[in-house]
Order: sequence, then C-alpha cells, then structure tokens
Amino acid sequence: MQPANSPDRRCRRAAFTLLELLLVIGILGGLTALLFPALVRARQQTQAIACMNNSRQLALAWQMYADDHDGVLVPNLHGSETRRGRNPNNWVSGWMDWTSSSDNTNTTFLTDPYYARLAPYTMRSARLYKCPADQYRSRQNPGPRVRSISMNAALGAGNKTNFAGWVPPFFFALRLTDIQTPPPALAWLFVDEHPDSINDGCFFLNPWQSGSDASWRDLPASYHRGAAGFAFADGHAEIKKWVDPRTPQPVRMGDFPGLAVPHSEDYEWMANRTPRQ
Repeated sequence: MQPANSPDRRCRRAAFTLLELLLVIGILGGLTALLFPALVRARQQTQAIACMNNSRQLALAWQMYADDHDGVLVPNLHGSETRRGRNPNNWVSGWMDWTSSSDNTNTTFLTDPYYARLAPYTMRSARLYKCPADQYRSRQNPGPRVRSISMNAALGAGNKTNFAGWVPPFFFALRLTDIQTPPPALAWLFVDEHPDSINDGCFFLNPWQSGSDASWRDLPASYHRGAAGFAFADGHAEIKKWVDPRTPQPVRMGDFPGLAVPHSEDYEWMANRTPRQ
C-alpha cells in the first residue's frame, strides 16, 4: 500500500475526472455561444468603420480633382466604354461581373492614372474602392473582386444625355457649382453597390421616379447588417440602414434584372439626395 503522500497518489488526486472534463467543456461551449454574436457584431462594426473611411478618402480625392480642374468634376462614364479600360477618360475603369474576366481582379484600372483619373489623389491605393465586407466570388471568378463602390451617375460628365428616355431628361452636374438641389452636404456621391448590380462605376437612380413608380435600376448593397456605406459631395461619409425589406436582396451571382419597389422609403431617401434641376 502506497503512503498517502506518495507522488503517484498525488498525481491521481490532481487529475480531472471525465465528469469534470465534460463540465469544463460545457462551460467553455456556453461562453463561446454567448460571446460569438458579440464578436460577430464587433467585426461587422469594424468593417463598417473601414468602409466609411474608404468612402471618405475617395470623396476627398474627388474634391481635390475638382479643385485642380477649376471646379470641373471628374468624368463618370457608364456602359461598355468602361470595359477593359477602353476609355481611360474616366474616374475608374473595369467591368465587374461573375465571369473569369481579368477586370474583376485587375487593380491597374484603379491605380493607374491612365485608367483611373482619381488615382493620383488616392495614393494609388486599390483598397479604397472595396468594402471590406464584400468577399463574394463565384466559381468562374478568381476574386475577390477589386471594386464594390460606384459613383452617382448624376455627378460628372459622361455618355448620359437623356438616359433611357427618362422624363424629365436625366440631369448630371458637370461642375461643383452645379450641385444645388440638394446641396453638397446632402448629395450622395459614392455608394456600396449590390454584388449582382455592380458592373461599371456608374450608379443610376432617377430622382423623379419615386412613389408608385419607384424602381431600382441599380441596387445599393446591404453589407453592414442591412445597411450600405455612402459618401457625400461635401466629403463626409455615413452608413445608411435600410428600412424597406425589399432593399436587402440576396446575392444570386447573376445580373441584377431591376426591381420595382412602389412607395419604397429607401428609394425615396436616395432620390431626395440625388442632384436634379
């Protein structure tokens, strides 16, 4: 018989029993379950702050460009002219989609001044054009894609005269002084665009097509717990929480077909902040 104070008996007495081990595991599992939602929220909050910072820096770059060009806004083209940098006279080049196109991953269209007129004002930083919460990629896309932000089509020259036959004709400001209604502090400039909706760097919204006629041609994103990042023409940025349940659409990895949203408060909010005459 071993003495009570023998090393072997002390080791056996100090060891965990199976019941004690299961109890510890259960407590750790419960604590993880309690803490995990808080950790997720903290991560989402960090991403939202980073998104606002990126948008704010892009807005300041946009302002500096106008200051250096006697108040003329940076060009803001739309459509096929922006594919693969065909027309370098634009704020940004490249076409986002779900294919294996190199446009999706080519940061040259964001950082080379030949393709991106804002590049000299952004320290040629590609990260500014990307919301950190956007990590979508498809099987065909080697992603993640390089851009998730688009510019308000109502700001900057481009191929937009009487776009889509809208009545009244679509208005777009050519100079800083053209931004009158609403004023720069209320005129949205950049927005997180929905992954299925984004293609060129130009986001169209008809400010007169609201109420019963409201319809998303392009769709804002909902990366931040049902909210999207915005930057405004005065240089500030914010996160807008959507209130219409039709606005946060699932990501289907296909072309966005448009969406009628009669009497949408979210559409009305953006329409009221889109420059018009």
